[in-house]
Amino acid sequence: VGVNRGWTVTTGVWARGILAEEYGVDLASVQWVRSGDEHVERYVPPAYVTNMPEGEDLAGMLVDGELDAVIGVEVDHPDVVPLIPDPEETAFAALEKTGLYPINHLVVIKDEVLAAHPDAASAIYAAFVDAKSRYLGRLTTGEITDPTVTDRRLLRVREVTGGGDPLPYGLDANRPTLERLMRHAVDQRILSRPVPLESLFAAV
Repeated sequence: VGVNRGWTVTTGVWARGILAEEYGVDLASVQWVRSGDEHVERYVPPAYVTNMPEGEDLAGMLVDGELDAVIGVEVDHPDVVPLIPDPEETAFAALEKTGLYPINHLVVIKDEVLAAHPDAASAIYAAFVDAKSRYLGRLTTGEITDPTVTDRRLLRVREVTGGGDPLPYGLDANRPTLERLMRHAVDQRILSRPVPLESLFAAV
């Protein structure tokens, strides 16, 4: 199975975690093929993770039958179909069932910046909260007259989650999701042990 970029890329971590939890896939029984480098250069992946041959690409390897499946790669070919039928509806059903929204990105501030500017984290957080509030206000009142696919998906997320904030910010609001991601990272041998979430986030 091909994995776009590295073994530690968040999209792959979530996808493999779902395959293991929801479908009983033994991740160690699969030969995983990564197409790029890791986020952390010195990270050494498990033995069942190999590199894509030089000059190849995951989409081509899938179409040619060298791979059985790929994660995180768009492939436009008549012989390629999603592993999970109707994946978008399945994702919304999972959100409704679990309440977990798979977080894929974080804002990182270097420790030396925080030491020099103690209010930086609070100021940046407040700016993101304000920007999101303005966007959601425009989205939910119909001011965005030509919504994108992402806009429509967020409206659906809001509907599925009871009409509240479809993308809550902050550690407490996201603790169950972050704890699940942490567990996946440990199970997939990205982390050797869980790390206290409070140690990773600045107080705001």
